[in-house]
Amino acid sequence: MFAAVGVETKVDRRGQAIVEEHEEHRADVGPTDGVIREVEWHNMWILEPFHQQPVEEEQENQPRHGYHWHLVSSQKFAAHVIEDPNQQRGIENGQHAQQDHNDPGQGACSYARQSPQNGQRVTYVGELGWEFYCPMEYGLRLWDTLWEAGQPEGIVAAGYKAIDTMRLENGYRYWSGKITPDYTPYEAGLGFAVKLDKRDFIGRDALLKHKEAGLKRKLCCMTLSDSRSIALGKEPIRAGDKIIGWVASGGYGYSVGKSIVYAYLPIEYSKAGTKLEIEFFGEQVGAEVAQTPLWDPKGERIRA
Repeated sequence: MFAAVGVETKVDRRGQAIVEEHEEHRADVGPTDGVIREVEWHNMWILEPFHQQPVEEEQENQPRHGYHWHLVSSQKFAAHVIEDPNQQRGIENGQHAQQDHNDPGQGACSYARQSPQNGQRVTYVGELGWEFYCPMEYGLRLWDTLWEAGQPEGIVAAGYKAIDTMRLENGYRYWSGKITPDYTPYEAGLGFAVKLDKRDFIGRDALLKHKEAGLKRKLCCMTLSDSRSIALGKEPIRAGDKIIGWVASGGYGYSVGKSIVYAYLPIEYSKAGTKLEIEFFGEQVGAEVAQTPLWDPKGERIRA
């Protein structure tokens, strides 16, 4: 997590969730396993160019940029996540501030029994949820407060593998698996986050050419004929005797009862219903391209 406190959520040019308090501060919440990459990216493209500007140019451009950058190590923050349609009542029991639960992009600054925190309305599992960030020294107190407040609603503790299976069922992208520097936002199904008509940004010219040329591959969801076969990543995908790609991400979907695979496929193989095979330790397992997301395709649960 980088920088300040948020009351508004947006999406930046890299598909990252951005929380803004006002035009001089913002917090950038990145993937937990990408702290070094995130810091280097901000140093390269934001901090160094900004500080290298002449004083008069910096003063002239400052209102246009609208924020100052102060990188804060994510190790200084604890993060707690609550994901469930019924969790609003539990949160209201533990906090002084309440927010409109019908707005999944709204954040909140509040205190839970004297634990300073930032609450952001966001989900990575397809349920109505909150993410809470607080200084590390308040992490245990915040956990205890939320845990106690959630008891009447039947709160349970869930680990990362629970998150993993639900994000697969909902088609949420995962850095280093579904998203890497090798693929464009259009190929990853994130074209909605690209605004080519706005001011210039890093990679805009390349994306313009890419969009005009048309997609040659795209990220696709597949389900396996054998639900006991679980893809770990990099398994080869075959169309007949031809290898057409590799698994980008996979796992078992407990809500849909299927083994799920995501992979970048040539556009001619990306249509739902296409039959393919994936190799597991020398054996071929049938796979079928499916419409995504497999769970709650209209996104109704996050607006419950």
